[in-house]
Amino acid sequence: MLALRKWLVSGLLVIVPVAITISVLQWIIGILDQTLLILPEAWHPDRIIGVHIPGFGVLLTLAILLTVGAVVSNIIGKKLVHWGDMMVSRIPVVRSIYSSVKQVSDTLFSESGNAFRTAVLVQWPRPEVWTIGFVTGTPGGDVANWNWEIGEGLGGNGLPLRDMRDPTRTHDPDHMNKYLNTTSDNGGVHTNSNIHNKAAYNVLTAKDAQGKFMFSPRDVAILYYYCLMRLGRLATFKQARDSLLSVAKTYFSGNPQRQDKLDAITKAYTDVGIV
Repeated sequence: MLALRKWLVSGLLVIVPVAITISVLQWIIGILDQTLLILPEAWHPDRIIGVHIPGFGVLLTLAILLTVGAVVSNIIGKKLVHWGDMMVSRIPVVRSIYSSVKQVSDTLFSESGNAFRTAVLVQWPRPEVWTIGFVTGTPGGDVANWNWEIGEGLGGNGLPLRDMRDPTRTHDPDHMNKYLNTTSDNGGVHTNSNIHNKAAYNVLTAKDAQGKFMFSPRDVAILYYYCLMRLGRLATFKQARDSLLSVAKTYFSGNPQRQDKLDAITKAYTDVGIV
């Protein structure tokens, strides 16, 4: 009996994974074969060959992905994707679903290939409450070598959509005395946000008396993460600055350069008129 039981368990350990794998593959192939429905009936492989062979949908899907990828990899394609994103973002309900799915897909299929490989504990949604999260990227690199462009090449004439170092390069304000008062674009939210972008640039590039950067990209990412978690949808730039300072006071508690760092953040915002 013991031998039979051992053989049974051993057989299950071999057969079950194989059976599940085959079932999942059949399910995936069955779904992908549905893409053949977009072809005219006369072009269906079943009609041409006369025999149903599973898997042609996989080849068609691969061809579609490669074609779309080739199109959106150039400047014109990137602009089309951006315009499409802008259109979808204006559709209620749809924009919430689309933006969530896009964020996940951008993370999963990022070129860095490090998404979700490391689990971490994050203090969220409030102090002393910890949540399990996954590392989706690593802020880093030499800040001195960053180009500070957002949407590189998508703004027309080879310009980016945004330039954190020099917002005026894309005809956007870089100081509160240039704040655009308008009723369009929800009060010019996308244009005026460049003032805060410039402040964030100032924080990231702040240097101490020895000429060394005062903040690492990781520190700034953490500071702004907790800063934004405390803000509401209608928060002002000043409230963002105050929230960032509050987070920094706690984050750099015990750091001998704490006051210098707080002064650097204050100066970064003062330089763009946020006081």
